Amino acid sequence: MFTHYYKNPEETAKAVDADGWFSTGDVAQVTNDGWFIIIDRVKNFFKLAQGEYVTPEKIENLYLTSNSLLTQAYAHGDFTNSYLVGVVGVDPNAIKSFLKQRMNFTDGDLADEEKILEICNRRETRVQILLHMNSNVGSKLNGFEKLHNIYVEFEPLRLDREVITPTSKLRRPIAYKYFKKQLDAMYKEGSIVKDIKL
Repeated sequence: MFTHYYKNPEETAKAVDADGWFSTGDVAQVTNDGWFIIIDRVKNFFKLAQGEYVTPEKIENLYLTSNSLLTQAYAHGDFTNSYLVGVVGVDPNAIKSFLKQRMNFTDGDLADEEKILEICNRRETRVQILLHMNSNVGSKLNGFEKLHNIYVEFEPLRLDREVITPTSKLRRPIAYKYFKKQLDAMYKEGSIVKDIKL
């Protein structure tokens, strides 16, 4: 199926061992029935300060499938911190309904997208959004896998920002650089749900 990368001996040497075995870079689980489940890419794994390994793609997918508010998710963490933070994209109509029903905002308060985002990024609103998100994920994630702070936009992961590929795959190193200011601010602020059961 695969012998080498075209005109790229360096990458071929990294991926194919002396016996001809190709390392895909995927982490997989074999089920009792013999099925392979791809969990994530090895290069996407990272370790948190307390030593737990995290697979961000699994976390992002669970948040997206469990929360109709969300359209995009980028989970971030590193070895210097003990919890995850995230950049999330919200559906404009769903977030308006959420803010009206859960936080008693009016149509006048939510007149334009700029005002909605300003409200969404207030601490008290982020707490409510994050509690809702974490509640919907429930026990599918361990406490250290859940987000503890978020930054909200309508479509943060866009091709013109170069944080995703043309096939919508997240480019983590570039996303980290692009959102560094927001990520640093979230860690400086700390966990906004630490005293609330996740």
